[in-house]
Amino acid sequence: MIKPTIASIYYNQPLLDALKYDISGNTSWVGFAAATTQIGFATGMIFILFGIIAAAGALAAPLAGKLADKRGPPTVITQSIMLTTVAFLIFGVSRASLLGLVLGVIVLDVGLQAAQVSNQARIFSLKPEARSRVNTVYMTFYFICGATGSVTGVYAWQHYEWNGVVIAGVVFTAIAYVNHTFAGLVFQE
Repeated sequence: MIKPTIASIYYNQPLLDALKYDISGNTSWVGFAAATTQIGFATGMIFILFGIIAAAGALAAPLAGKLADKRGPPTVITQSIMLTTVAFLIFGVSRASLLGLVLGVIVLDVGLQAAQVSNQARIFSLKPEARSRVNTVYMTFYFICGATGSVTGVYAWQHYEWNGVVIAGVVFTAIAYVNHTFAGLVFQE
């Protein structure tokens, strides 16, 4: 395990703050930068590579918004859940393949980003005069579910390794699909 030293924290933090503002990065990527200065250049390049690959989701957001406007958010959310399931299946099949991991990350990121855009379109239409309050409730629940997924993923990895993480991802997407399908029957738009 790599232990930070006073000197590494002292020298890295001002650089990280500057990096955060220079590239408009969020704090999680800045944290990766700190780790890479301690772990080594090759590891840092891997994090940068996957950051660039994950940009596919950001590029998909405007397309998902247009598709949600054209076909309706529920349709795009269903497709997004299917993409997310496909991503976890790619992870399961391509266990040790870097190409499979890259493809899975792209598919996962596009699916999650499209679902996010479509879900926000739905919630903002609920009460347009209270968009910030509605978004606060949505994002709070979003982060609670994300934290639950993180804890579940760590548990699955500790006890069942990669297959456990993949199964957990498929189970969560199945729950999302059932919830989306039956909530759609109860709460018609």
